Amino acid sequence: MTLKVIRYKNYGCVMTSEEDESKYDNNFFWSFYELSNGKIIDLEFIENLTNGRVTSNDYYFGYANSGFQKYQFGNSKPNTKEMSNEFFDWFESTPLCGDFRVKHPDKDEEKCVKEFYLKYIEPNKDIETSSVEV
Repeated sequence: MTLKVIRYKNYGCVMTSEEDESKYDNNFFWSFYELSNGKIIDLEFIENLTNGRVTSNDYYFGYANSGFQKYQFGNSKPNTKEMSNEFFDWFESTPLCGDFRVKHPDKDEEKCVKEFYLKYIEPNKDIETSSVEV
C-alpha cells in the first residue's frame, strides 16, 4: 500500500530563537499530517539563519500521538488564540527527551510527509491552515 497524506494542519512559524551576539537565529515551523495508515506525524521544520538570511534547514519528524502526547486535529481557525492554544497544548505535553523512549516514523512515513510538505506547504509555510482533508 502506498502511503498518502489524507489530512493536514499547518501552524506556520510558532517560535523563533532570539538572535545572539553571533548573529545566529532560528525559525520553528510545525505541521501535522494524518497518513493513510492511520498514523499522525508531526513535522518540525527549522530555518537556520545567519545575519537574517537562511543558511540551512532541518527537518524533524515524530509521531504526534506517543507517550503523553495526544494530538487531535482540532476545529481552531487560522490566526486565532484557539489555534495557538491548540498547538501549545500539544507542545507542552511533550516530555523532556530523557523521560521516555521516542519512536520515530519509519523512512516511508518520513518520505511521504516530506514530499507533501515540499510540494504543498513549504511555498506558503508561514500561512496557518485549518484542518484540511486531502
